[in-house]
Amino acid sequence: MKDWGKLLILMTLLLSLPACTNAPNGEKVGATTPSTEDLPLVEVAVARTGSLGGEPEYVGTTLPLQEATIRVQVAGQLKSLAADVGDQVKEGQPLASVDTNVLMAELDRAQGELAARQTDVTRAQNQSSNAQGNLEEQRIDLQAAQVEADRIQQLEAQGAVSSQEAERARRMLKQAEQAFKSPEKHVQVEARALEVAQTRVATQRTLVVQERERIASTTLVAPISGTVMERGSAPGSLLRPGDMILKLGDFSKVKVLAQVSELTLPKIRIGQAVQLNLDAFLSEQLTGTVSRISPATDPKARLVPVEVMMANPQGKIGSGLLARVRFTKPSEKVIVPLEVVQEKAGVSPTVLVVTESSTVVVRPVKLGARAEGQVEVLSGLQPGESFIVRSGQPMKEGDRVRFALPEGTEEQKASSQNLDDAPRVSNRKGQTD
Repeated sequence: MKDWGKLLILMTLLLSLPACTNAPNGEKVGATTPSTEDLPLVEVAVARTGSLGGEPEYVGTTLPLQEATIRVQVAGQLKSLAADVGDQVKEGQPLASVDTNVLMAELDRAQGELAARQTDVTRAQNQSSNAQGNLEEQRIDLQAAQVEADRIQQLEAQGAVSSQEAERARRMLKQAEQAFKSPEKHVQVEARALEVAQTRVATQRTLVVQERERIASTTLVAPISGTVMERGSAPGSLLRPGDMILKLGDFSKVKVLAQVSELTLPKIRIGQAVQLNLDAFLSEQLTGTVSRISPATDPKARLVPVEVMMANPQGKIGSGLLARVRFTKPSEKVIVPLEVVQEKAGVSPTVLVVTESSTVVVRPVKLGARAEGQVEVLSGLQPGESFIVRSGQPMKEGDRVRFALPEGTEEQKASSQNLDDAPRVSNRKGQTD
């Protein structure tokens, strides 16, 4: 019994002594692992791709692919209107009509005048025909007198007739010649009268055609397919030629007209892809294509009008919206806050990366452009990796950490207070404050 008592006391003493042998990693055998609550608290962020936003942004206004204004061509009262603002219309669809009572009366009057002038032409044709017949009779008489005068002259030369008889034949020829001149002039006068009458008929026929066209123009149809953007008149209104009835816009595509600096012009070409944002649809990233570059630059502002075409399949983009245009697509690189980078003269910049096992890795990185407190990481940090933004104490390779708790908990409020009192990861000398 005494031996068992001594053995029990010896075992108790052995168990109460700390181990003296070191583990392969330098840790003492029997040492306990620190609990999670004892690990340093850090705030981390996930590496994302983006751009520093260095490219200029221009403001433009949305416009329909094409516009068409429907105006009345004749004076009258607007009889009907089949579309209003916001309605969809098809090309050739009747949209409005003007009362035709006055125009029909004017057409009847023009047709009556045409019939009267056609009667004048018929009368002139008859008179011209009579004058031409009289002229032919006088020509026959003149030819007969000429033949008789020639015969008498030959007989006189032979001495077969007296000189008195020859003189009488010559006198008869002269009288026939004088009688022929009068109907000849009359024929010319009648021909001229016929020509004038025919011209008046042609003019009046043109007026009749114009009156018919005016009546046809009282029915107004859509020149394009699109949406009614504006209404200028209401049924019952008295209109004058040129008054606007409706304004249509084709929104199958939308144009954005932007005033671009002449310094950016060398970077722009027809067909170039463009990034657009509309204030009306802030959550959507839109794309378009440069469709036109004006050859005329504003000599005062040094701005060039550039037209960008963009698709509008749902027709939700209207006219007059504010558009923000970027003509060069920024390169997508990993972007991190500049303050998380540890920089030291003669040494590559580093970022404190946290692995999936919550272990700190000091990662060398290659930096790019810097702007507005941010920097591009060209290599060394991949999208999706976590890096330390703030920590309660200096961190080194191999340290294990715990992350800040979700917002709203009491523990998170306490840890946030500790982090607020803690410095950022580094300063520009690469040392933790």
